[in-house]
Amino acid sequence: MKKIGFVLLAVVMCWSGSLAWGFEQSAPVVQLVPVDKDVKLEVIDWGGTGRALILLQGLGGVAHDYDSFAQKFTARYHVYGITRRGFGNSSKPAPSPDHYSAERLGQDVLNVIAALKLDRPVLAGQSIAGEELSWIGTYHPDKVAGLVYLEAVDAYSFYDPQETDMVMDMVEVRREIDAFQASEPLSPAVLEKIRDSAAALSKSAGRMAYNVSASGGQGDGALPVIGLAIKFGEQKFTTIHAPFLAVMACPHDYSDLARRDAKAAADLKTRDHARCMEQISFLKAHNPSGQVVVIPNADHQIVRTNEADVVRATQAFLSTLK
Repeated sequence: MKKIGFVLLAVVMCWSGSLAWGFEQSAPVVQLVPVDKDVKLEVIDWGGTGRALILLQGLGGVAHDYDSFAQKFTARYHVYGITRRGFGNSSKPAPSPDHYSAERLGQDVLNVIAALKLDRPVLAGQSIAGEELSWIGTYHPDKVAGLVYLEAVDAYSFYDPQETDMVMDMVEVRREIDAFQASEPLSPAVLEKIRDSAAALSKSAGRMAYNVSASGGQGDGALPVIGLAIKFGEQKFTTIHAPFLAVMACPHDYSDLARRDAKAAADLKTRDHARCMEQISFLKAHNPSGQVVVIPNADHQIVRTNEADVVRATQAFLSTLK
């Protein structure tokens, strides 16, 4: 009996040691990849085999935020993560829209793909990463096999003129002002553009004011300067030329507000549901081959709050790609 116990103990110890050794072997590899003059991006390699899958975080996030999520895919895919410029251990150029435009950020991703010699990877991005996905899907769809938008469908990735966006509308108004200041003749066409830009800004600012008021008058805090540079560097995208999946919260989770003001939460939830359904209609009208998966009452940080649902939807989409 003692001998059997000793053998079992030895087997358990060897098995545990193998697990520990395997964990060390699978620890992610981190490197800094040059993408521009004096700019390097932190790239994490979680390992795995198969087609490359690159994960991009939302505004202010870093690649390591995906440490757990990435492991759900390494059995069939080689998973990487990129921390965009301005955050984490990546280089931080001066905060100007030129340094953080959608084109610049999208090109950074393409430069990482080229540096690592990846063949048509899949890109998956949360929130603001949707603009990098849409820039690549618009101008360089041949470089990727597919795109996964994780709560990343908004004006910065799919611009609906009927919805408008306050920051983009501010940029349009400023562009008209700059042109006027540079002595652009005030032709009927120019005046019409000024009128339309001002009307769009009035509409989007009014919607923002309503949302702030309905949520108790507490608006979002001011973005850091790099965040503002990214916002003011956004572009308008409509049609994407690569296969894509959009995982969307519709409506979003308003449970925190409901505990303080049930009526305001119910109203915002109704308006949010109508808005995201309009987003989906616009998305499908301009991208009929795109896939949409809706997760009701999910948070904007959908990977964190609904990881199992996101993994399931993403894996199903990945299995359809050529």
